Amino acid sequence: MNVRIKLRKTQSLVPLEKVLPETISLEIIGDNIEKIPDLGHLHLCKSVSLQCPELKRLPVLPENLVTLKIKSGRFIIDQLPEKLEILKISHLNLENLDSVLSWPIELKNADFSHNQLSHLPASFLELKSISRLSLDGNRFSTLPKDIYLFKNLNHLSIDNNPLEDQEKNELFQKLGIWF
Repeated sequence: MNVRIKLRKTQSLVPLEKVLPETISLEIIGDNIEKIPDLGHLHLCKSVSLQCPELKRLPVLPENLVTLKIKSGRFIIDQLPEKLEILKISHLNLENLDSVLSWPIELKNADFSHNQLSHLPASFLELKSISRLSLDGNRFSTLPKDIYLFKNLNHLSIDNNPLEDQEKNELFQKLGIWF
């Protein structure tokens, strides 16, 4: 079952009674949501999408979550589900991702677009399963050299970053990316 909860501008409480245990995909949209109750009981849920600009803290997420999409919010990301394969965190104004305590080892698709990032943490660069990485609209002037060690990487998007000319030349030589 797919559940989409879109709150009116005056609403701030998420009506979890609409979210049944058999929910597979959950989308929550609300301009005034500051807190979302625990979602850990949704054992069948594989996908969560949150668009809540006033959200102050991520809720406890389902342990079997495969896809997590967060667009806007005001919080630090520290815990991610172990089985996560797709992570999209955009428009959070994140300056770094150093607060993430552990990265899911099976993470394949990471989209950190439209934040304020200028580097990737060493712990992220240890992931071997990344095949798609989007860093559009950040503050990267150079990329970590370890990014070239992602053996499964088949898509790298870095538009709208202030990359140095030397970095652009290296990206073209090593990955065939044109600027």
